[in-house]
Amino acid sequence: INSGAKIKHLNELDVNTYKLYKYFQNDFNNKILSDFEEYKKKHVNDTDTFLQNALIDFKRTNNIKYLYYVTLSSYCNMYEFNKNGDVIASLGKKINNTKIKYYHNLNGINLTNLNYDQVFEFKDLTKNDFVFIDPPYLIASATNKKKYGYTWTDNDEIKLLDFVQKLIDNDINFMLTNYLTRKNETNELLNHFVQKNKLKRTFLSEEKNLYSGNVIEVLEIAVYNYIPGMEQVSL
Repeated sequence: INSGAKIKHLNELDVNTYKLYKYFQNDFNNKILSDFEEYKKKHVNDTDTFLQNALIDFKRTNNIKYLYYVTLSSYCNMYEFNKNGDVIASLGKKINNTKIKYYHNLNGINLTNLNYDQVFEFKDLTKNDFVFIDPPYLIASATNKKKYGYTWTDNDEIKLLDFVQKLIDNDINFMLTNYLTRKNETNELLNHFVQKNKLKRTFLSEEKNLYSGNVIEVLEIAVYNYIPGMEQVSL
C-alpha cells in the first residue's frame, strides 16, 4: 500500500475488512475524524470502556465505523472474527488514532473482495508487476479452525502453490508469506516448493499469542523470486 508503484490493486477476502477499506476510501470530507472525536467524547472513560462500547455497537448495528473504533483501542490495532461471526479483540494500552494516515493511503487503490485466483488474468501481467500473497498458514490450520471455523488443507496449499508456480513460469515477481515451521511441525509442501524453485527467503518473526502473551516457536518466512530494491510499476 505504501509502495511507490504507479498502479496498486488490493484484494481482501474478509468482507468486513474490505468494507473497512472502502469506508476510508469514501472519506471525502474527513468525516471519519469528526465522527471519531464525537464518539470519543460520549464513550471514553478508559481504553477498556471504549473498546467494549465499540464491540457492542458494531455487533448491534454492523456499522463499519465501529469496527474502526475497535482497531483504535485493541492490541496492535488487531481484530478477528470467530466462527460465529462475532468480532473479538484484546485490549490495547491506549486509544490510538495515529494510523488513520495509513488508511488514507488507500485512496486511488483498486479494491476487490474475491478469491485470490479470480483477481487477475495471467495474460494481463508483465514483468513490471509484483504480486504479494498473504494466505492462511497451513500449519496453523488447527488454530484457524478453532478461532475462525475454517480449515486450510493440503489441497488448498497445493492449489495456492500451483498458482505461485504460474507466476514464476511467467516471470512475474512475487512475495509469499507463510510459516515454514511452527512448534514441531514443518510445512513440507512449502519447503519442497522453495527448494525446487530455488527461491529466496527472509526470516520474519516469532509468533506471540495474542491473548496469553506466550511465545510460540515458529519460523515465519517471506519467499520471493526477485532482487530486492528493483522498482515495480504496478502492485
